[in-house]
Amino acid sequence: MINLFDIKYSKKFPFIHISKSNLFAIFFISLVLGMLGFVLETFIEYIFSNVLIDRGFLNGPFIPVYFVYGFISLLFIKVPEKNLFNFFKLTFVFGVLVTIIEFITGNMLELITKSKLWSYSHLPLSGKYISLIVSSIWGILTSLFYMFIVPALYKVTLSINTYLASLICIMFFTIFSADLTLTITNLIKNQKYVKQYEISATREITSLFLLLVFYFFVVSYILFIFIKLKFIKLKSCGTLLIILFLTPITFILFYLLN
Repeated sequence: MINLFDIKYSKKFPFIHISKSNLFAIFFISLVLGMLGFVLETFIEYIFSNVLIDRGFLNGPFIPVYFVYGFISLLFIKVPEKNLFNFFKLTFVFGVLVTIIEFITGNMLELITKSKLWSYSHLPLSGKYISLIVSSIWGILTSLFYMFIVPALYKVTLSINTYLASLICIMFFTIFSADLTLTITNLIKNQKYVKQYEISATREITSLFLLLVFYFFVVSYILFIFIKLKFIKLKSCGTLLIILFLTPITFILFYLLN
């Protein structure tokens, strides 16, 4: 195992010692995992159910449970060396973890939202909120993510300086706070969770979905490069401008989505 983030553990509080740059790297990778989780869950549901359905309970393309799952696991699970034994070992470990997390999260959200946010009842070898097939898929994908994508994303974070890292964190928490506020408001208003959309599968919808996913990541990359090259020169003024313009736009966007 490779201690990629140079984390040191101790028996005294705060128990974990890590540099700010490596802590941001874990945050950034977990953020990507949260968005990939939304895309992959939507895609898997589309394949098995022939329905394009709203995944997660937020409005935006982000599932917090994958962010938390990635953040905690990166703090305690070292990045493995690339070999077949580590692949199968991680696939089993992550498959079990995903099963436990889905079961606990599903039941908790059912109590809060008074509705089932997902179900694998249409799949074989499935129970309430869990499925052997889905857990196996996630185990394999998570192993590949840790062995290949995590080191690649870590190299990306090395080119991000302190100012840009702060800007990314501010943008994320601004959007997330707005989304969470609107979600809770709608939950209180409707007395239960209401899905944003549920569209039957067609060839046109499939093409549109894949095109939107492609453009989402392309636009995200372009926005990242733009911020890095332009707003990086504005320093504190750039941060203030981002907050002033991003906050109202975020609320307007989520209002239109609702």
